[in-house]
Amino acid sequence: MTCRRLGWILTTAVLVLGAVAWSARIQDDHFRRLGNLELLDIAHSRQGAVVQVQVPTKLVALSFDDGPDPRYTAALLGILGRFHAHATFFVVGRAAAAAPGLVQAELKAGDEVANHTFTHPVLTGLRPAAVRAEIESGRGALERAGAPAPILFRAPWGLFSEAVAREASAEGELMVAWTATIEKAEHGRGQRAAVAWLVRRLHPGAILLGHDGRMDRSRTVRMLPLVLARLRERGYRFVSVGELLRAGGDLTPARWRSLSVAANPRVLAVAREDQPRVLAATRTPLASTMRG
Repeated sequence: MTCRRLGWILTTAVLVLGAVAWSARIQDDHFRRLGNLELLDIAHSRQGAVVQVQVPTKLVALSFDDGPDPRYTAALLGILGRFHAHATFFVVGRAAAAAPGLVQAELKAGDEVANHTFTHPVLTGLRPAAVRAEIESGRGALERAGAPAPILFRAPWGLFSEAVAREASAEGELMVAWTATIEKAEHGRGQRAAVAWLVRRLHPGAILLGHDGRMDRSRTVRMLPLVLARLRERGYRFVSVGELLRAGGDLTPARWRSLSVAANPRVLAVAREDQPRVLAATRTPLASTMRG
């Protein structure tokens, strides 16, 4: 392993573990509503990443990060097809370049393709120019794979900052977080308990996060149909994030612009698990986190 690669791994670990450590010091919830959008606030500004949407019917948005991956993406598409479900795939540009046929399969199935950067870095550890390059390169890779220009963006690991928000907004991409995570439900639980844990945390307008790349996602593939079956019994339908936004009436450029006012650059906002919390700005970057 080269010194450069080792340094990158250590930097990534420090940033992610630091965010988790700060979450233990969080004192109060801080998210807000803008129209029908529930937002994770970034630095107590008007910036935010969509966590959920107020909708009049039983809809849950499905989203998958980190693909496409030949090991898992096709299997997930098969599951979605059986449930007449649609999803948003937040695609890593480098993976799209390696498997453009899977991007085409997602589009052919009626699913939505969105931007998840080109190499999946910790954006909050990069200079603004490098953040811009990652978002632009991810966007370009999707277009070269045959996808329309993406309108939604999710930062790797859900790590948002003022610079990340500014650059995503400059590309015309709305920041999206999530309500609950399949992989968090799986952690330390048997399958039946994990499904029950996750279903309890979902409600009309929720955004469910899963993953279809970068590591072993076989448990996610096994768990997804169980979750969808349980939710379908309760009368839910499954849509993409874009469909959920349209159902809430908030998928408009004017709404996006209201989410992209410059924030305090000293504060780091991190969307990690189920509901967001935030601390006031201090001299050092702090993290907000979604409750587990």
